[in-house]
Amino acid sequence: MRAIPPRLVVATIVMMAASCGDDDKAKTDTDTSSPGDTAAETQEDTTPGDDTAAPDSAEDTAGDTGPGDTSPADTTPTETVDEEVIARGQYIAHTVAVCVDCHSPRGPDGAFDEARHLSGVDCFVDAIPEDEDLGCLNTANLTNHPTGLANRSDAEIKKMFLEGVRPDGTALHPFMPYFVFGNMSEADADAVVAYLRSLPGVDHQVAPSQVPFTPPAAPAPKVDLASEVPMPVEGYPEMEAAMRGRYLAANVGICLECHTPETAPGTAEPRDWSRSFQGGRAFPAAAFGLPSPPFPEVIYSANLTPHENGLGERTVEQLVEAIKNGVDPEGNGVCPPMPAGPMGEFKNLADGDLVDLAHFIKSLPPGDLLVPNDCSIDLHPEVTRGRYLVHTVAVCVDCHSPRGPDGAFIEDQHLSGVECFIDADPTNPEFGCANTPNLTNHPTGLANRSDAEIKAMFLEGKRPDGTALHPFMPYFVLGNMSGEDADAIVAYLRTLPAVDHTVPPSQAPFTAPPAPAPRVDLATEVPMPRADYPEMEAAMRGRYLAANVGVCLECHTPETEPGADKPRDWSRSFQGGNAFPAALFGLPSPPFPELIFTANLTPHENGLGPSYTAEQIATVLKMGVDPNGDGVCPPMPSGPMGEFKNLTDQDALDIGHYLRSLPEGDNMIPNGCFIDLEP
Repeated sequence: MRAIPPRLVVATIVMMAASCGDDDKAKTDTDTSSPGDTAAETQEDTTPGDDTAAPDSAEDTAGDTGPGDTSPADTTPTETVDEEVIARGQYIAHTVAVCVDCHSPRGPDGAFDEARHLSGVDCFVDAIPEDEDLGCLNTANLTNHPTGLANRSDAEIKKMFLEGVRPDGTALHPFMPYFVFGNMSEADADAVVAYLRSLPGVDHQVAPSQVPFTPPAAPAPKVDLASEVPMPVEGYPEMEAAMRGRYLAANVGICLECHTPETAPGTAEPRDWSRSFQGGRAFPAAAFGLPSPPFPEVIYSANLTPHENGLGERTVEQLVEAIKNGVDPEGNGVCPPMPAGPMGEFKNLADGDLVDLAHFIKSLPPGDLLVPNDCSIDLHPEVTRGRYLVHTVAVCVDCHSPRGPDGAFIEDQHLSGVECFIDADPTNPEFGCANTPNLTNHPTGLANRSDAEIKAMFLEGKRPDGTALHPFMPYFVLGNMSGEDADAIVAYLRTLPAVDHTVPPSQAPFTAPPAPAPRVDLATEVPMPRADYPEMEAAMRGRYLAANVGVCLECHTPETEPGADKPRDWSRSFQGGNAFPAALFGLPSPPFPELIFTANLTPHENGLGPSYTAEQIATVLKMGVDPNGDGVCPPMPSGPMGEFKNLTDQDALDIGHYLRSLPEGDNMIPNGCFIDLEP
């Protein structure tokens, strides 16, 4: 089996496959064709800039060559003009047509390898990972080296990216959208060539692509701008801006070819232009190394029209935010492989071009393709981190999200608070209910709270009215998280759709105490890894997860007596013994004991023991099954129904290393529960 290339880690999912070139096998030094005229010899100084590249009228866009200032001009080249032309070409190649995404190798972190810029990528997409000889799409070397474009004339280069024809007469596979780029202006095409001529040569011989990306019998026909690309709806108030956006989206950019469904294999037209911009192009997640879950197995490009099943009534400002920053109005990230957001090239679009693109999208006639699914993976790194902490590490979602009868979360009430989450006295309707607050962006939730007020609650246990939170909420642990993580949590909470749910105050014994519980002292109350532990760095990362942002510390440390200054006996941190009456969680006795005590997590023989490995602990966290095949005790949020299943493998292992590094402690827990998950 072919290994997934490092560039296809999740951090690089914004690479837009639809912008890619095909596998033109570069000529070597033995090629006898001579270079054509240089950009300085052929490029007029009237190349449109960022603000003038688009047409002024619909009539201009219907021609074969696209818009461009063709008025007479002084063609004497100057250094200044050359620099402007090259800059325009770089902007198109990097930011509008995003050629760079497919033709530039990336490092393990997803960042471009600058030393090999635009030098081609081996197996950029692997459609058949299980077969070494099938499925690889290789992208061409575009640098000035004999293995790239050094021996190609300007005319030959343009013929490839505008017409899909190689110098040897064979056709490029339409994965390379030459059928769109063929409508760019001559000036912009020359600017792209001028930029490519400016690239340093990189020696990289790219092999031909494999089936199904081998050359077709003939190039795909150029898209007909007059009949196959929608015009802005009649009467659109910002028609000039929309027409400029049309040029960017359908002549030099990849919006058109990516957001139009593909036709059947072997069809002359690569896209169904009767449904232009209606989405539905299918991207198998596995071809890009994207795991399923969290991604669906097939990701469909979005319907960009204003239909209710498309973008609906999005504003120009919201569309700009989605294109540039990769975040929709609800805070969800746009689906990969869209090159938006912090890792995508669309972040560098000029403000004027962004607004023009948004106006064109707003101006499209609505069309409904009934795109079968989507993906709502948040690509904004701060929001992504906040969601991970809220859902998976601190598991706030467990207490603050209502569940249905089957135990699954009710999605349209996500994090909207739970009434009587725990009932300490089911026989008395006036006593015993712990209610968890609404965290969504509604006035009954956090909509009217400042960031500082929200952080004061979950870090310090202080409500905006000055009263204290009951220490059932572990603010005394979460108060030790980093400022960046606290900000990330707030950023994520701000993205939550509003839910109208007024949660009443909790009842005794969960009413507000006189003052918040003191924050746990990391220096004296949280054990450090043993000095001789061999994986110290991993253990210290695990310590942060278990004792600063997670619930391990507060759950696996015994409670103190009611009314005590500190809510836990920190002299026995991680030694277990926190008692949970099974009835509070609706757990029947039997098979559960009436009192479930949290486990001793130290390596003592009455805890996890000396033989437990970090890897076994990681399995317990994610799968909820111990080495004997027994299930861990509820309410531990592990296993198929628990949020710990979504811990990253590294985080789960780091926590495992920290628990292995703890000093032994014997709390003599009186009982436990071992529920067989496979009876």
